[in-house]
Order: sequence, then C-alpha cells, then structure tokens
Amino acid sequence: MKIVYISGPVVGNATPSNIKATIEKNINEAKKYAETLANKGIGFCCPHIHNVELHNKSVTESQRYYYDLDSEFLIRAADALIAIPGWETSNGAKYEIEIAKTLNLPIFYPKSPDDLSEITAWFNENNSGTEGDRKVREIREETIDWNKVIELKRALSKYRFASRAA
Repeated sequence: MKIVYISGPVVGNATPSNIKATIEKNINEAKKYAETLANKGIGFCCPHIHNVELHNKSVTESQRYYYDLDSEFLIRAADALIAIPGWETSNGAKYEIEIAKTLNLPIFYPKSPDDLSEITAWFNENNSGTEGDRKVREIREETIDWNKVIELKRALSKYRFASRAA
C-alpha cells in the first residue's frame, strides 16, 4: 500500500494570545485530510494525530523523539506528501517538503480535504501492491542523495527542538 505523509502547520503563524486555538484548529484540519484519505482506502501518516499531546507539554528529549520519528516516517515509509493549506507558515512543513523533494516523492498541494482527486488518481495508478511497491522504492532509493536527506533531517530536528525551547 502506498503511504501519503500529511505535512502542515501545527503552530504555524500563531501568536502567544491565540496559540492554543491555532494548534487545535491546525490539528483538526489535518485530521480531516487523514479521515478523507482513510475513507478512500489510501494509507497515510499524519504526525498531527500521533503527537497531539506534545504541544501542551514542556519540551523534553522524549518529545524530540517524536519529531525525529515523524521524519523517519517520511523518509522510510512515505510514497508521496500532501502539503495542506498553511504549510507556508510552518518551517517544519517546509523542511518536510524539502526532504520529500530530495526523496523524489510526488508532492500534492490540495486546497481542501475535498480536493484530493489528484492524489486519488496517483494512488490508483501507482498502488501496485507490496511487491510492486518494493521494486519502486528500490529504484527510487538508488537515485536519492542520502547525504542531503540526512542533512535536512538533522536540520529539521534541530529546528523543531530549538523552536519548542524558545
């Protein structure tokens, strides 16, 4: 099964006075994309869902674990990336998009959860099953600049950790 990574803002351009409301809004929006993909039978990874509680706690090394985990999902499992609206306000999403570009992943920029026809068509054309997916990944991996991927992953991890500590 193809896996689509959902990238978008969590904090985005929030201000101190609206940060909780902005985070909640952004998480709920990402959930809509995840639900729409699931209803279409398209596999996904949505970091907004599995690390929701991190944004209500102080920064610790265990939280950094989740930031690193997200990029590992992107690097190891994703076959495409969806950059949801507002990604432009998120430095983390910008890094994720750069990683996806370096990995030669298709990147989609839907306007809403109802605007997934392009990714649905891509999924239906490219979801060849486990053996076919393995071959596609092997071919893709031969052309990847892994040093750049590692550099971007480190930069993303440092950025996310520094921005949470600030």
